[in-house]
Amino acid sequence: MQDFSYFHESFNLRKLSSYFLQIQLCKLGVGYVITDTIRNQHIAIKHKAFENPDENILTNFQNAVKEDVYLNKHYKTVNFLFISEKNSLIPADYFDKKHLKEYFKFNFILSEQEEVHFNYIEKAKAYNIYSIPSTLINFLVNHFPEIRLYHYTTPLIKSTFNDVGANNAFDTIRISIQNQLMNIVIVKNQKLIFFNDFDFHTEEDAVFYIMSVMKKLLVNLRRADVTIQGTIEKNGKLHKYLLKYIPEIKFHTKFDKEFPFSQIPNHIFANLLDFEA
Repeated sequence: MQDFSYFHESFNLRKLSSYFLQIQLCKLGVGYVITDTIRNQHIAIKHKAFENPDENILTNFQNAVKEDVYLNKHYKTVNFLFISEKNSLIPADYFDKKHLKEYFKFNFILSEQEEVHFNYIEKAKAYNIYSIPSTLINFLVNHFPEIRLYHYTTPLIKSTFNDVGANNAFDTIRISIQNQLMNIVIVKNQKLIFFNDFDFHTEEDAVFYIMSVMKKLLVNLRRADVTIQGTIEKNGKLHKYLLKYIPEIKFHTKFDKEFPFSQIPNHIFANLLDFEA
């Protein structure tokens, strides 16, 4: 994804302490959105791709922060979303904070350089547990004292529930693409029936995973509400492949707060724009 930076004419440096900052970080780059909750409007959006994505993620992020004046200001609240494939959902009935590391180690190797964190997702009745490098946590907490940490799939799952009507018996399906990492969320009758991550290398791989999930769960795609978001191009190769198998696919473009930047497709940063500040 190319670098870009857009600021609305209403953006006011003197009001930064009343704005909300949402940051999303992955090994390939960092993006952020600044939100004016009084106007109920997103007033700035920026993305920077790292020149050396194989470099340590903390080093790349620190350099990005040094170079960006708006990442060196005080905000009312700072929400940080971390993109990684190392996360698991634990049903609330079985969750005990004392066993946090044990839950994580059931699916992943936890290195000495990582910390395990969690977010509670009320409608899913589940805890989203994930790891973040300890050095990155230290930098974030010191640089943004008001920061709140989240895995990037937390707003994804929350917003999938928000798409479901109270009496909607159809499957509500949200597909999120973050470069070569894909998440599939399926909600039916206000219950989470599926959530998983998939690493893929080709568009054919992605379609195979999606259709395998639908087949296994007996999803009737003619009676399903399918929405897609993230780094997928409208009318691009993957989108066209999916349309061969799924009768109707919507791009997630409707948010509670106004997004005034027509220069970029807003489904790309749906996690940040969907966030409940």
